[in-house]
Amino acid sequence: FFAGKLMDGGAATLIRLISASIIICGCISWRTKFTR
Repeated sequence: FFAGKLMDGGAATLIRLISASIIICGCISWRTKFTR
C-alpha cells in the first residue's frame, strides 16, 4: 500500500515537473519571439 502511494506521489511529481518545464520553455520562447 505504502509503495503504491509512493509511486503515485512520484508520478504526480514527475508530471508536475514536466508540465512546469513545458510552461517555462513556452514562456521563454514566447518572450524571445516578442523581444526580437
